[in-house]
Amino acid sequence: MSTLRGRGPAPHGPLPAFVALSWLFVIAIIATMKHARIAELKNQLSYFLRFVRRGESVVVYDRDQPIARIDPVGASAAGAADDWTAELERSGAIRPPTAPLPRGWLRQAPTVKADVVGALLAERESGR
Repeated sequence: MSTLRGRGPAPHGPLPAFVALSWLFVIAIIATMKHARIAELKNQLSYFLRFVRRGESVVVYDRDQPIARIDPVGASAAGAADDWTAELERSGAIRPPTAPLPRGWLRQAPTVKADVVGALLAERESGR
């Protein structure tokens, strides 16, 4: 006769085999995960990241309460940036670069012969 957390017999008889096996599977997964408290994780980050690189998960605890899980990044997540830029290229919103940017291009200030601040103030005064 099965019981529910020590509260007497289960109301509908024993648990079906698939439910019992699924619980065993969940327990096996949790037992194989690495557990780390925050202080441990801070002090031994490289140690725990080695497990993540091997495809395992690390559960982070704060005062015996699980607060986070560190999982390995899959190949699909690693290529996520490429996916959205490719979608923008297909839609015509952006174009791929034709040549690399010259060195120091960001440090070059644009030269403007107009009074930009004056034009902005005039636009604000006119109410446009």
